[in-house]
Formats: sequence, C-alpha cells, structure tokens
Amino acid sequence: MLRRLRYGAHGAYRSSICHYCGKKATTSDHIVPRGAFPVHQSALPYWFRAHNIVPSCQPCNNFKADYRSDCECGQCTWVWSTAIGMCLLKPDWQIRRRWVIRAGQSRL
Repeated sequence: MLRRLRYGAHGAYRSSICHYCGKKATTSDHIVPRGAFPVHQSALPYWFRAHNIVPSCQPCNNFKADYRSDCECGQCTWVWSTAIGMCLLKPDWQIRRRWVIRAGQSRL
C-alpha cells in the first residue's frame, strides 16, 4: 500500500524531493519496511517512527518494496542500526532480505 505524501519527518511534504533519486516525491516510504517488525508500527517508539519515514517518488517506492535500499546516508544508517540494536526486527529479517542496488542512482 502506498501512502500519499502529506506529512513525515524531516520535511516530507508534497514539494519534497525523493530521498533515493532526487526527483519530485509523491509518496512516503519506510526506510525499514513495515513487514520487518513483529509488532504494529504504533507499538514502536515515536522517535523511531518519525525518523523511519522519508519522501520518495513512486518508482523508487515500488522498486524498493520490502527490501533494504543501498542508501548509506546518516538517517538510513541510524534507523537500521537502531532497529537492529534494539531488536525491533523479526528474527531472520537481515538474512532473508537482500540489498536493492540501483545503477546510476544519484543522491543529494
């Protein structure tokens, strides 16, 4: 399910740019996919949920799906390391999921 971009952490509004490719963002994306958590998102700490959402364009959101992106920015690194460190992920999530790598992907 894709959510229309209305709100989110770090200025994720309609006029924002895609976190992954730099084009105009039309949706919001979870850095750590919702399917990775054993509990509902509302059970996670607010400070984590607020940083787990980034603006993205429809193609990047569809391409990433339930996989981990190759983004190594500070926000993505922090969210993944926090989720792993606090044991917020389902067991075997790191083993089952692959990295999504896009050739020629540009980041700001």
